[in-house]
Amino acid sequence: MPKPIKKRTHKKGIAEQEVLSFYQRFRDYYEGNRRFVHIVAGILILVLIAVSFSIYYNRRLNNEAATLEYEGYKLYQGLYTTNDAKKKERLNKAYKDFQAALKMKSSPVRLLYKSYTEYKLGKKDEALITLKKLVKKYSSDSEIVPVAYYKIAMIELEKGDKEAALKTLDTLFNLKNSPFFKDVALFEKGRILESLGRKDEALRAFKILVDSFPESPYYSTALARIKNEEGPSGKKGTDKKENKKAVKK
Repeated sequence: MPKPIKKRTHKKGIAEQEVLSFYQRFRDYYEGNRRFVHIVAGILILVLIAVSFSIYYNRRLNNEAATLEYEGYKLYQGLYTTNDAKKKERLNKAYKDFQAALKMKSSPVRLLYKSYTEYKLGKKDEALITLKKLVKKYSSDSEIVPVAYYKIAMIELEKGDKEAALKTLDTLFNLKNSPFFKDVALFEKGRILESLGRKDEALRAFKILVDSFPESPYYSTALARIKNEEGPSGKKGTDKKENKKAVKK
């Protein structure tokens, strides 16, 4: 007769033993520290709920702020309306929308449009305060900050403070993290210096513009002013090295 086949007893693998050993240790720890484990688990659950709520709340705020910003933008630009008689009312509503959007979530664009609205409403001092807050809070922004500095300079110029406008234009020109509006700063600086009778300084500003920004839309006007001051065979470009150093600063 054939011998009966004996069933082999399988030994537990090392991995299985380790899992069982870990489970046993965890179970023993839980039994001995049940209250502490419950407290830790409760804290983790609360943290998870708080993080989830924070993400949801921030997304909701961003969406609501963006909606208000767009509504303000439409009112500011006068989109979808042809009634100019209610312009002030429209701008006041735009101002309120930008203000509400900023309270929910601040951004350089919202501050910029808030200042534009204040300016159009005749509130130049408030517009200056908003713009200065923008350039201070978002100093690393390479696109909006140059626009804000230019607007600050123009408001200062309108208020008759030419020296303040010159300082602001110098700040704009010397911004290290942005290549924008440098030619504009030079041109406006030259114009202001001309009006103050400081022709040599104005000429230098126009020369830097001509030497450093040949693609600028202000190039032809600046060149014409140089020729008008020095004549057709003047010293155009005589200080190119010095002018390039001024741009690199």
